[in-house]
Amino acid sequence: MELHPHLIQFKNHIEDFPKNGVLLRKKFMNYHLDRLEGASTRLREFSYCQFNRRLVIDSNYQYRFDNCVFIEGIRLSVFSGELTFTDCSFIHCNIDYKSPHEGAQFYFDNCSFSGEQLVIKNSAEFSNCHINVLNLSESINSLSVKAKSKISSFKFEEGSRLSSFFIDDSEITDLKCDVGFIGASELKFANSEINTLAVFNAPVEMSISSIRSENMEFCNIRNDQKLYISSCIAKSVVIEPAYGKSIVKIWDNTFSKLKLSSFGEEVDVRVFKIYGLKSLCLQFVKCKSLFLSEIQVNEIKIRNTDFETWQIGYIDWGKSFSLKLSEDIADNRTVTNKYLELMEINRRFKQYFKMKDSPIDAAIFQRNELQAYLRYLLHKWNRLSFSQFFDLTLLGTNRIFSNFGQSFILPLLWLLSIHFYLFYLLNQNYQLGYDLCFDWDSGCSFSKEAFGYYLHLINPVHKLVDVNGESVIAVEDFIMRISSGYFIFYFLKATRKFSR
Repeated sequence: MELHPHLIQFKNHIEDFPKNGVLLRKKFMNYHLDRLEGASTRLREFSYCQFNRRLVIDSNYQYRFDNCVFIEGIRLSVFSGELTFTDCSFIHCNIDYKSPHEGAQFYFDNCSFSGEQLVIKNSAEFSNCHINVLNLSESINSLSVKAKSKISSFKFEEGSRLSSFFIDDSEITDLKCDVGFIGASELKFANSEINTLAVFNAPVEMSISSIRSENMEFCNIRNDQKLYISSCIAKSVVIEPAYGKSIVKIWDNTFSKLKLSSFGEEVDVRVFKIYGLKSLCLQFVKCKSLFLSEIQVNEIKIRNTDFETWQIGYIDWGKSFSLKLSEDIADNRTVTNKYLELMEINRRFKQYFKMKDSPIDAAIFQRNELQAYLRYLLHKWNRLSFSQFFDLTLLGTNRIFSNFGQSFILPLLWLLSIHFYLFYLLNQNYQLGYDLCFDWDSGCSFSKEAFGYYLHLINPVHKLVDVNGESVIAVEDFIMRISSGYFIFYFLKATRKFSR
């Protein structure tokens, strides 16, 4: 059989070995044998060899293959030794198992696998290997993937149980770790790109660091298990559920969405230094403690969450920050109740920050509380009482003219605009001595004196006289005084919104 391109550069050194020959040479050989036999040492090393038939290994020795090609793969029969492959190629088939012993160990360094999937049992370590599908059998014990390895997906057979699982400096397309963990188990993923990452049964300790991902999901964190996520970049991260005396610590990450759901009363949660967070979802979170600090967030979705154990540090509320319920409900009656619940949640946030002497944060949730109440009144428009209708009027004008006391620009603009219109009407209907017009080609203009008088009339207690010095009583002036006082009040309120 012709040499594989992997060995073609050594063709002048490689000799053809007969089918039933005695295994003496272990370098530069083209083998046609079915079994490895005849070696006298426990460590058997082969380099620059091509095995054209399926190779059966059934001893407990250590084997090392360096720059070897396996055309029909390897079959392990009652093997409990150690296999090391360096710069090897598996062409048509990979590794087949008959009944490997629990102690079997596999090491792959810079190997390529052409088959659809590679089945691994017992313990295995991969360095700089490219694999389409890595199939982990029920007898898998530990797995390590590192050093620029690329794996499209993992397949876990039913009943698979791991004591350790490590990924470092690798590229994984799809990893859904639906596997049990045994003993003092540990899962550690670091410095890798994992497009889709899902762990459905958490080990004793999970460490996720410097991972780039589209979606990450961690399920069933229980008892005394620990989950640490740091220095990761992901679009969506979901953690649910968590119960028992578990610890969840998330810090120094860049996430677009973070969801924490169904956290039990003994769970300890710490979330800090999260950047670029568009949405934070807290659903059924009733944990022992929840610490939030140094977070940039544009939206919080919340439902059935206790506030008593919260500790909130510095939060960078986004420019258009909003607080919503974590579920959208369609029917009108329930929507009305939804706004009542939003009012209560915002009120509790407001009170929390007031107790912490943080007027800046309290002002944000006071605005949201009033916004929720306004929407509640709008949704029950046809069932409003007189007092509620009055509340709706006040809240509506409050929202339009000052954004619930948060904007000083809005009342200032409304004041200057309405005041100018009323000032123009006064000059048209009464002889105040100012010739106002908006035709730039004519001789009249909005003069310096007219502008000064316009500013003078902003004072709600101003004196209005005509050209003859006589007092003028006008409806326009009455409305001007009321609007000036109204908008000045909103302006002053907005400028002092952070005052205690």
